[in-house]
Amino acid sequence: MAGANARLSREAELMTTARTECASARQRGLPAEEAATASGRWLVEWLAPAKPDEGPRETLPDARVTKLGEALAPHSAARNVSWFFLVDESPEVDSFSVPAGTVLVTRGLLQLTPSDAQLAGALAHEMAHVTLRHQLENLAQLEELACQVRRYGELTSADAASRGEKPSMPDSLSTAMADGSLMKNNASTLTMAFGKKRQASAAQELDADAAAARTLHAAGFDVADFIALLPKFAATTTPLLDVSKRVEALQAVRASLPPLKPSAPAKPAAPVKKPKR
Repeated sequence: MAGANARLSREAELMTTARTECASARQRGLPAEEAATASGRWLVEWLAPAKPDEGPRETLPDARVTKLGEALAPHSAARNVSWFFLVDESPEVDSFSVPAGTVLVTRGLLQLTPSDAQLAGALAHEMAHVTLRHQLENLAQLEELACQVRRYGELTSADAASRGEKPSMPDSLSTAMADGSLMKNNASTLTMAFGKKRQASAAQELDADAAAARTLHAAGFDVADFIALLPKFAATTTPLLDVSKRVEALQAVRASLPPLKPSAPAKPAAPVKKPKR
């Protein structure tokens, strides 16, 4: 029993060392080139065919989406972002954005939002994820986790070798951790095991909602229309967060905003002067 306890204590110390060594990598953030590369990779994964015999899903510009996105962009807190808006020709109801500033909405979402104000809410929410750097934060978490797994494999192998013992875990697992192949093959499983991922995702949704509400209000849209969209959206997807919590939080943000400025009345058309004969 004493030997087992000592081994567990030593493994805990090695994991703590791995976490400490890898924390600095996340704190430094990601270089701009890496963020751009990640954006391209995520877009490819998003548009990947659902079946092997199908081609990538088609994306097209859409006049309505582009017009709304361009109306929101000047009121977003993001700076130095080149916004680009596309429609994914999928019947599913979904939306997506990447750090480079590309926002995609599906044809299914467009059909769900005949109101421009509701569609503007969906766009503003995705733009807020970019503004708040949520995708980069999640990528940094994954990079940190990969570093921890790799470093822990190296430390446990070295620790066992220093005592002339075999690692407590199978050699194949220790090797897979140390050379990074474990993360490559099991990234999604390990990410879900990263402790606070689900809670962080829920917090990100609330933060994006709040930022979207401020952008919508500044652009002249009533946040109430975005609030009305959420139950419709949740009914077609598996939300990260209970819709009632999102609605409650958004109602609080809306109540804190100043009254919307009334739209300027349209100027009457100038009378057409008849040419003199």
